[in-house]
Amino acid sequence: MILANKGFQIDNFLIPPFELHEGEIIRLCLYGGSHFFEFEDQLVKILTGLNPHPDVTIHQKMVFAEPIWPHGFKEFIYPLTIKRYLRQHAKFEDLKIFSGLDDVKPNTKIITLPGNQRKWISIASKLSYNKNIIFDLVGQDPLGAMKTLEVMKSLSEKGYSALFLDNFDDPEVSFDKEYYIEKI
Repeated sequence: MILANKGFQIDNFLIPPFELHEGEIIRLCLYGGSHFFEFEDQLVKILTGLNPHPDVTIHQKMVFAEPIWPHGFKEFIYPLTIKRYLRQHAKFEDLKIFSGLDDVKPNTKIITLPGNQRKWISIASKLSYNKNIIFDLVGQDPLGAMKTLEVMKSLSEKGYSALFLDNFDDPEVSFDKEYYIEKI
């Protein structure tokens, strides 16, 4: 077992009880809207153990594949490249996990990449450290989102585990378990 949740509440939202085991992908359907990012941030902090909650037991570390958003004045002077990002955030500089990154060069500036490729780099960097990941599809187009889900599904067959935070009701990929967060 990787994570056990007895069910808890964040603001007006009730997170149902669930358990995540090795090799599973669980879909947590959040409600979209103006609250999404703040709610997701609070939920991720609890599920990764940054803000411990008495109803959540973490047996193995989980990491969140956050969006890559280069920002600040430094980006104009010294833009973040894929190579530099991976040196700072990954154990490797190989992105073979996603075929959509085959033609991306190490010196490519992150700011020039579309959302799909940024998310794939983020996921690949987190998976280099940990087999247990929390991810969303923020910033991805529908085709890129489907590819991400397909790659995560194939990785789950190799023992990787994932919590997928979703705010849409129509994925074409099946999951081991699905839970809907209730608004109260």
